[in-house]
Amino acid sequence: MAFPANKTSQSPLEAATGLSIIGARAPLPIGARLRGAEYVIEACLGTGGFAITYRAWEPHLGRDVAIKEFFPKGCVREGRRVALGDEWTAESFARYRVRALDEGRRLAALPHPGIVTVHAVFEENDTVYLVMEFVEGASIDHYLGAQGGRLSVEDAVSIVRQAADALAVVHSNGLLHRDLKPANLMRRPDGQIVLIDFGSARELLPDTIHTRTVTVTHGYAPLEQYSGRGTLEPSADVYALAATLYHMLTGSTPVNAPARAGGTLLPSPNALRPDLSDHLSEAVMRGLSMDPTDRPGDANEFKADVLRLPGADLFLISPRRRLRFLWRFIWISTLGSVIGMLLGMAVGNLAHQSWQWLSGSLHGAWAISGALAGAGLGIAQWLTLRRHLRYAWLWPLLTTAGAAAGNVLGLLVGDVLEWRLWGSREKPWAITGASLGLILGGAQWLLLRAQVQRARCWVFFTMVGKSAGNVVSVSIGSAAAYGSGKILGWAVGALVLVLAQALCLAFFRQKTAPAEPLPAPPDAFGADDRADHTVGDRDDATI
Repeated sequence: MAFPANKTSQSPLEAATGLSIIGARAPLPIGARLRGAEYVIEACLGTGGFAITYRAWEPHLGRDVAIKEFFPKGCVREGRRVALGDEWTAESFARYRVRALDEGRRLAALPHPGIVTVHAVFEENDTVYLVMEFVEGASIDHYLGAQGGRLSVEDAVSIVRQAADALAVVHSNGLLHRDLKPANLMRRPDGQIVLIDFGSARELLPDTIHTRTVTVTHGYAPLEQYSGRGTLEPSADVYALAATLYHMLTGSTPVNAPARAGGTLLPSPNALRPDLSDHLSEAVMRGLSMDPTDRPGDANEFKADVLRLPGADLFLISPRRRLRFLWRFIWISTLGSVIGMLLGMAVGNLAHQSWQWLSGSLHGAWAISGALAGAGLGIAQWLTLRRHLRYAWLWPLLTTAGAAAGNVLGLLVGDVLEWRLWGSREKPWAITGASLGLILGGAQWLLLRAQVQRARCWVFFTMVGKSAGNVVSVSIGSAAAYGSGKILGWAVGALVLVLAQALCLAFFRQKTAPAEPLPAPPDAFGADDRADHTVGDRDDATI
């Protein structure tokens, strides 16, 4: 199929009436009929970088619909047809038109109350049309204006929760929104939030113009979306959702990503609004991380981070991010444990030999040594677990107390049980390690038991890991001729314990309890404030 490539300027009459459409990127005229007489154009709702959206009347069913016409920048209108401009070839346009058709069909297969319903997808005028429901209500952008520029925490979080649920369905079907912002979130009269205007900015561009016609909304698009290269991940939509929440909470659009990359700082939400909790502010800032790998991996993970609800998974993250989390847990915990043990042994020996009030008291010295070793382990683990546990500040305290008590218990057990271990007449390190692991794991379990399912496995894995770690540590230390060998033994022993705990962490899920829905705020709009199906607005920028 051939597409003319000529491009002419638009006359004032064409701009005013839209009737003589030759060469201009102009909307269809009022009264134009599509698919025979099935749809009649009533108004142009918006023109963006990649489509024009209309309100139309469907006479057979007696209802308003929204129709989205694939009409990217660089193309022109010839009569009613969408024709090529200088930046497109027939092959590239045909390829991406097929992709637009396929994406419309995939959207039509997503039955969710939070996703705008696609009634039909068809080809006409050498382009693709998506027929969608015309959502009654008003955009969150308008709602923000009616509420004075920002919303209550309860209202903003309710909107984000519903939007995240809808986004999760979109992502699970291999699609991205790519243009999430307050103007593209509709609120029905019953309070239901609906995603509209699914952008085609990334996938519906010819390879030859990737770096020149990427349309983004400043403040809501992540840095990787500006480049127009590479594959966007669900974390790109997470950035936009976090930016939307930032705007709803603070009344300000976030600093745009290129400016942030250039050194401009983004104030945290609670710096602009001091009544916000640290947790909510930090969750928003994590969603706005410049590095995609530092953001929640998808909408469900972001929702869990923001809401911290009992019904959310403790580590509701993608497999890749889970592996990164477990890796950080292992190396940070091992390093903290070794540092704590070194400090504990040094202070414990000093206390036993020099402190008069501890003279002759090996148990007191071991308690001090265990407390310091536990503090090192507890603080290191807190650094990785603090985002996932409520009252995480208790973790170092419980770990310190558990390690101190466990060390003393292990010493007492060792004094009583002088068994042979691997042919040597030594203290039963496997038994003492198990005793220490039991107390340590039990202390940490006190914090886990109310928050995760199968928390008792933590005690078992800690006990087995510490027992095996003790055996390995003593074996390596006994075979070494120098002090560095003993330190290596401690490091390997600590690693065995941490690996056992990491294995348990990999299967943790938070205890389930249905969350009460937040009430929808009262409708602040009149009957004339109808759906705004804009594809682009004054915040859009073409690069």
